Amino acid sequence: MDIINLELVITDSQTVKKRLDNTKKKAKGIALKEFTPEINLLEKLEKQYVCPNKHTFDIAREGYVNLLLAHQKRTKEPGDSKAMIGSRRDFLNKGYYSTLSERLNEIIAAELLDTPKGTHINILDAGCGEGYFISRLRHQLKAQELPKPPTFWGIDISKPAIKYAARRDSEIGFAVASTYNL
Repeated sequence: MDIINLELVITDSQTVKKRLDNTKKKAKGIALKEFTPEINLLEKLEKQYVCPNKHTFDIAREGYVNLLLAHQKRTKEPGDSKAMIGSRRDFLNKGYYSTLSERLNEIIAAELLDTPKGTHINILDAGCGEGYFISRLRHQLKAQELPKPPTFWGIDISKPAIKYAARRDSEIGFAVASTYNL
């Protein structure tokens, strides 16, 4: 379903290998390259993130970070405008999509029950908009008291959307970013 773009990312090498092996079996003769994730982590300092190449990304007062570089923008203000985000936030806050959100959360929670104990789980909402769905998911999973709580992340190309998202839930790491350039 393309409406929400929730992606469950399990950072456990055995699970990744098992899923890759299953994918190879399903491909039947199609050559697939071995999956070797390239890890380029940003180090979080007090008021900024630093990449391995020493580029810095300041943390805004609202708590998000802007990873969208000037040469990656195709317009002056990419993504939804402040007015569009405000309208969507008002609509979502009236509960019109709460049933959909609850069902998605149930599916994700059930998937997490099958992960090996001690596995660190990162959940990324790519195209998170103003953070409605990822925030509801975080609250539901927090209520379940999982042995090791997931880390939540949200990205969107719209700076106004990420500003709203960071205000909605400060426990989630939000960034202005393009999924294409992650």
